[in-house]
Amino acid sequence: MDAYPECSREREAALETGDIAICASDHETMPRTPFEQAGSGQVLVIRDEPWAYDCVPGDYRLAGDLAHLETLAVRAVRNWDEAVAENRRMVEHVRAVRGPEQCGGRTYRDLRERVERRVSAFEDAETRRNVEAAASEFDGGDEAPLDELPERVGADVPIADLVYALRSLGYRDDGNPGTPTFVPGGDFG
Repeated sequence: MDAYPECSREREAALETGDIAICASDHETMPRTPFEQAGSGQVLVIRDEPWAYDCVPGDYRLAGDLAHLETLAVRAVRNWDEAVAENRRMVEHVRAVRGPEQCGGRTYRDLRERVERRVSAFEDAETRRNVEAAASEFDGGDEAPLDELPERVGADVPIADLVYALRSLGYRDDGNPGTPTFVPGGDFG
């Protein structure tokens, strides 16, 4: 048996030749290499840690505390067909909760909610009123260059807040190269 402490890009061939992967990590490493290994057909024995359960079903029979990973690996080898079936069940669960559509949908909903909260914060806020007054000073309100807005607002307001305020006022970025310029008529929804 060959054991590798990490599955580096140089060892990607291990994904094609390996039979079992043991993830003893106490923290999430983001690239999700253990799940890539499981998806390639390797049976995944994983440490019972909270970070794992955003991908692993709560009743995954090949998850255990650090002291029992070796026992779980031996049990998996001795009961190979059951271990393979359990791994496949986990991989299907990962696909159901972490597939591109699911992740994209969660990310989109999260971003939309965050933006809506920020935009709604300007509905009656002083920043919104100050931005509205400053934006109307630019060419009769037809165009608001973002780089000149902070000085005209007259307050220490983060650029992101100025952008949200402009959007809540119905301005949109007109796509000028260089200095972002906002014009009336934006549809933020």
